[in-house]
Amino acid sequence: MSAHRWRLLAIGALTIGAYSLALWAYSISPLGYAGAIREVSVVMAAFAGWQFLGERLGGLRVLGAIIIFAGILVIAIFG
Repeated sequence: MSAHRWRLLAIGALTIGAYSLALWAYSISPLGYAGAIREVSVVMAAFAGWQFLGERLGGLRVLGAIIIFAGILVIAIFG
């Protein structure tokens, strides 16, 4: 636990910061746009898990990332 204490504290602070940024985005833009962009984190997490943690990037995970990205594009284009 003590070996990872600083990492855990940093992750906690970044999580609070990310949530605060999402709330701020909700306050200045239409909810549909802010909500859709927030889902990009799912795609980025899948990529980070594959790239940095050695997780398997199977077809289902790739398909999910493509669907999420396509949904974001639809909201961005057609609002």
